Amino acid sequence: MLLILALTLGVVFKGQEMIFGARSKAMISQTEQVKVAYLGFQNRFRALPGDYREAPTVIPGVVYHGDGSGRIDLFGTATGPNGVAEEDMLVWDHLSKAGFYPGSFPYQTSNPQGAIPKNIFGGYVALAFDLDYGNPAAPQPPKRHLVKTGNQVPVQFLAEMDLKIDDGNALRGGFQFSTHAYWGANPVGPPSAAGCADTAGNWRTAAATPPTNCGAASLM
Repeated sequence: MLLILALTLGVVFKGQEMIFGARSKAMISQTEQVKVAYLGFQNRFRALPGDYREAPTVIPGVVYHGDGSGRIDLFGTATGPNGVAEEDMLVWDHLSKAGFYPGSFPYQTSNPQGAIPKNIFGGYVALAFDLDYGNPAAPQPPKRHLVKTGNQVPVQFLAEMDLKIDDGNALRGGFQFSTHAYWGANPVGPPSAAGCADTAGNWRTAAATPPTNCGAASLM
């Protein structure tokens, strides 16, 4: 009886480990896919998705364009009748219609639903030029182009991603904590005791109740 119980538990734990590994890989894959799409678009058009002013004349099916500032802005300059200020939302329309990102994400004013891809936990991912990374309680970092996982990610998955693609520290390196959320509650960071990471940059995987609404950003 004990042997059967031990074998059953072994199968359950192995299954949980496989599911965790598969989800971690899926999160990493999505982030890398966005990076490749961003770089591919830039290489082909010599412009950035979402920011590309000539996109409607070059990319089939594209109606809206950015201001051509060289940044994917959260609040850019809406130029002309089809100019868009929210270039971070338009970016997916450009990437998908140019064939660099799978799926269809037609631009919708101020509404991420259907216009922005989600992570596997339901949070909206992001690609934008801003400063939403690192320690929110520290002096503001310089703005960067960031690929953000979106919110609703359990902390253990971000810790695993950080170990695999960066240095394992949530507040430094090329993969850092982010409070970003298009929809729903924003992830909480240090110095809050309930944050996704502590002030030393440790992801709070060992907390009595590990946080489940976390997010991170990859610095481009």
